[in-house]
Amino acid sequence: MSPNARRRLGAVIFPGFELLDLFGPLEMFDAFAELVPVAGEAGPVRSAQGPACVAEVGFEDAPAFDLLLVPGGIGTRHAVEDPALLEFLRARAPAAEVVMSVCTGAAVLARAGLLDGRRATTNKVFFEVARALGPRVQWVEEARWVEDGPFVTSSGVSAGMDMALAVIARFAGRERAEAVAALTEYLWQDDPGRDPFHRYLGRTDLLARLARVAEVGDASPARRRGPGFEGGGARAGGGHRRVSGDDPPAAGHRGDAGPDEGPPRGDGGPPPAGLSAAPPDPGPTAAAAPAGGRRGGEGARRPRRTP
Repeated sequence: MSPNARRRLGAVIFPGFELLDLFGPLEMFDAFAELVPVAGEAGPVRSAQGPACVAEVGFEDAPAFDLLLVPGGIGTRHAVEDPALLEFLRARAPAAEVVMSVCTGAAVLARAGLLDGRRATTNKVFFEVARALGPRVQWVEEARWVEDGPFVTSSGVSAGMDMALAVIARFAGRERAEAVAALTEYLWQDDPGRDPFHRYLGRTDLLARLARVAEVGDASPARRRGPGFEGGGARAGGGHRRVSGDDPPAAGHRGDAGPDEGPPRGDGGPPPAGLSAAPPDPGPTAAAAPAGGRRGGEGARRPRRTP
C-alpha cells in the first residue's frame, strides 16, 4: 500500500479495556487512518476506568482492516477466554498490514496463537502472566516495543503511543511521525530498546502500595476496578485494587500517601506463575526472552486531518 494511502484501523475493544492503551495510539493515528472501534457486538463497551467506547461494528459485520490494535486492561483476563474475540483475531490478522498490541493486549494475541515463535513484549509488572499464556512466544523482557514481521507489541500503557509513532514511521516516514509528536506535544521515545520500566519486572508488590492510598468506600466507577493485568487509575506500572464500601481499610491507610511513602524499593518477591497465582483479578502481561526489539522505524505525521 502507498505510504500516503489512508488506512483503516480496527481497534478491538472488550469490557475492561484500558483507556490510554486504546486512545493514546488512536490519537497518534488520527491523520493516517480511519479509526473503527470493533467488538463482539456494536454498542458501548465500558473501559476499566468507567467511561465507555462505542463499538461501531461487531465482529460479524466488520469491514476489512489494514491495521489492528488490541489494547490491554483488566478485562484481558476474560478476553483471553473469549472464543469469538480470539477467532476474530485469527481470521483478520493474516490480511492486516500491521497487528499491534498495547500492554497486556499481547497476552490476547498470544492466546490466539498469533505470536507463537515470534518476539514480543508486554507490561512489566505482570510479565509472568503473559508468559504463562504464551509459552511459545519469545518474550522480550527489556523493550519499549518489539517489532517482528507484521506484529508490533508494546510495553505497558503509555508505551503504546511510542509504538504507534514507530508504526507511522514505518509506512509514512519519520518526518511525519515527528510531526505527530510535535502536534500532540508528546516526547516520543523512539528507541525501542530503551525500557526505563524494566526494573519493575514482576513487581506485583506495587499493587499493595496502591491499595494503601485507595479511598475505602469510594464507589465511583473509576474505583470499581480490581488489580488486573495492568489495571488503571493510580499507577506504578501495574494494576489497582478493587475498592468498595465492604472492603476493610488497608493497613496503614491514611487516605493519602504519607510523607514516608517514597518510590517503590527493593525486590518484589516472586512474580505470579499464571493467572491463578496473580493478585486478585490479575491480568496478562508477559515474560522473558531474548532482549531487545527492533529499531523504532522512520515515521511522522502531517498536519492533522489533511489529506
